[in-house]
Amino acid sequence: MRRYVTDSPTFAQIKAYLQAGDAGGVADALAMFTEFEEKDADLASVVNTRRLALTGLDWDVSSVADDQEGAKDKKLADDAADYVRETLTNLSGDLFTGPDPDVVGFDEILEHLALAIGPGVSVAETLWAKDAPAGFVAVESHRLNQELSINANIRVITDDQPLGVDVAEHPYKFVVHRPHSVSGWLFKRVPARATAFVWVAKLLGLADWVTFCEIFGMPVRWGTYQPGATTEEKNELAEMLENMGTRAWAMFSQSVGLELKESSSRQAAPYKEFIEFCSKAMAKVYLGGNLTSDTTGGTGTYAAGAVQNEVRGDIRDDDIAKEARTVRRQIIAPMCRAHFGDDRFGPPPNSGPVPKFSRQKPEVKDRIQEATLLAMATQQIGLRVSVDHVHEVLEIPKPKEGDEIVQLLSDPYTEGMRTGQPGWPGMANGE
Repeated sequence: MRRYVTDSPTFAQIKAYLQAGDAGGVADALAMFTEFEEKDADLASVVNTRRLALTGLDWDVSSVADDQEGAKDKKLADDAADYVRETLTNLSGDLFTGPDPDVVGFDEILEHLALAIGPGVSVAETLWAKDAPAGFVAVESHRLNQELSINANIRVITDDQPLGVDVAEHPYKFVVHRPHSVSGWLFKRVPARATAFVWVAKLLGLADWVTFCEIFGMPVRWGTYQPGATTEEKNELAEMLENMGTRAWAMFSQSVGLELKESSSRQAAPYKEFIEFCSKAMAKVYLGGNLTSDTTGGTGTYAAGAVQNEVRGDIRDDDIAKEARTVRRQIIAPMCRAHFGDDRFGPPPNSGPVPKFSRQKPEVKDRIQEATLLAMATQQIGLRVSVDHVHEVLEIPKPKEGDEIVQLLSDPYTEGMRTGQPGWPGMANGE
C-alpha cells in the first residue's frame, strides 16, 4: 500500500525526511520527491521537460572500432555491437511483448531510469533468459533503502530480505542510475533536494492566497434585522439572502458591527509575486533558467530564452553522457560477458571492446545562413563551388530532365550587379 508523506507538509517535516534519507531511509525521501512533482503543476512541467529532452531522442549502439581506426579486435567489437543492438531493439517498442505486465522492454526501462533526474536514483532489474536479457522490471522507490551500518550501497527490499539485497553483489541483476552522483550521501546536491523547501513555501503561499481570495475576492451578501425581530422575519431574511445566487452571505442584528480589513499597502501583489518567484527558482534548478518555461509577460524575452535554451542543451548533453555511462556499464557490458564469455569481456585485462550507447541528437541547420555563406563565398570571395555541393548543403534536389524550372524574379539592381553595370536600366552609370 502506498504511503503519502506530504499530505500536511511543514518545513520541520521536510527537514526530517531529508535527514532520514541521509541516514539510509531512502524510501520516504523518494516518496516525498515524487509527491512534489504530483502536487505542483509548474514543477511537473519543468521536470518532464528536462527528462523528455533525454528520453525523446532515438538511441543507438555503436562499435568502439568506429572511433578507432585500425582498432584491435575490430571484428569482435563489431559483432558485439550488432548483437547488443539487435537484442535491445527486439526488447523495444511494439516488438516486445513481456510475459508479465510488470516486465517491460528497453525503451520503457530507459524512461524509468530517467526518473532519477531530480531525486537522484532509479533502480531497474534485468530478467535473463540464458545469456540474453528477456525484459526489465522497474523497481519502485518504496523498495529501496541503505543499510549504512553495513555499507552505503543501495539495497532492494524483498520478501526474503527485509534489510534489502545489496545491488553491488548482483551486477548482472540490478541497474542503478545515479545521474547526480557525488561522493558522500545519496541525496547530496540532487535537484529535488534543492527545491524541497521552495516547494513547501510555495504550497503554503498558495493556501494563504486561496484563503485571501475566499475572503476578499468573493462578493458577500448580508442583511440586517432590527433588534426584537421575530423568528419568522429572520427566516424570511435568511431565505432571501440564500436565494440571491451566492454562497457567501451573512445575517446580523443591527446591534452587531462587522468590518473586513485589508492590508493598506496596494503597491504590490505579494502572493502572486511570491508564487512566481518559487516557480522560477524550481525552473532554474532543473533547466538552468526560467525563460524556457515562463516569461511572465515580459518583453524582449525571445533572445534571452534562446540563450537559456543553449544552457539547457548543455544540461541535456550531460544527462545523455551519464545515461550512456550507466547503460554501457550495467546493461551492455553484462550482456557481452554473458554472450561472449568472461574470457573476452570479463574484468581487466579481459574487459573487451564493450559497445557504446548513445542518443541521436537532432542536427539543427540554418538554411538561410548556409545560403548566405555560399553566396558570399562565390560572389564576393570568388571561390569555385560545385553545383552538386550547393544542392547537397541546401538539401535542394537537382531538377530532372523535363522538370519545370522556377524562374528568378527580375530586379533591376541585382540584374545590374550580375552584369557588372549597377544602376537602373536606362540610366547612365553613376547617375
